[in-house]
Amino acid sequence: MQKQSKWIVSGVCQQCGASFERKQTVGKARYCTRACANRATRAARGAAKKKASDIDRFWSCVDKSGECWRWLGQIAHTRDGDRAVFRSGSRTNSSRRLEHATRWLWRYLFGAIPITAPCICHACDNPLCVRPSHLWMGTTGENNRDRCFKGRCQGTKHPGISHGRAAIPTARGIDP
Repeated sequence: MQKQSKWIVSGVCQQCGASFERKQTVGKARYCTRACANRATRAARGAAKKKASDIDRFWSCVDKSGECWRWLGQIAHTRDGDRAVFRSGSRTNSSRRLEHATRWLWRYLFGAIPITAPCICHACDNPLCVRPSHLWMGTTGENNRDRCFKGRCQGTKHPGISHGRAAIPTARGIDP
């Protein structure tokens, strides 16, 4: 029977769970190989630096103090007005994308947005509102009817000479 050296220790790896025997070093032997020790160190660092999830980042950009929950995050200035936009995914992930905050929230809360009703509409008519109870899903036609019903249609309000770009005869020096 071979006598075991007092410098050899046996244990169970804290990273992979394998049993091992190795020489005693300074401190307690916790890992079977250097690779397991490195993995454990990286995992511990990653847990300390863990990024907030998408939904946590989303709600950190929302002011819930009023009737409408105002988006405080990134805003896209378009010809149709300001739109709330949200960048989902991690910085190292290739799936990171920029999209309307209301569409992202709808997909997160209710699932996929069907092709038959592609618009996420606002009952409150505030484009920066992200309160789920103020959002509804509809078609482009339903969204346009809602807009006209609320008096926000352009092109039908000012027919003829009262239109903003109409050529007024007196402006050209011609009397009507």
